[in-house]
Amino acid sequence: MEALLTGEGPKQLQRTLVQRLAKTIGEVQAKRLVEKTGAELRVDLATLDSDGVLQILCALADMPGLVGVVARLVRAEFRASMARSVLSGGTL
Repeated sequence: MEALLTGEGPKQLQRTLVQRLAKTIGEVQAKRLVEKTGAELRVDLATLDSDGVLQILCALADMPGLVGVVARLVRAEFRASMARSVLSGGTL
């Protein structure tokens, strides 16, 4: 999840988000969910930032079943990574 905070561009941010979800639900499903949820929330994946990642993860976390569980875990990991970055003097 550290890659989400290193100033990588939106494409890398999206790729990392999909990879984290894909570990459990598969890459095709993860990509479809990120794209669909981003569109529903009007989060432009071409300019995805930390706020957009959290919006998508929060929406996915509200879903029932495995998708919701995985999204809650990835969201917790992402928030912890953000906190570590801030505490170490980094920027988001």
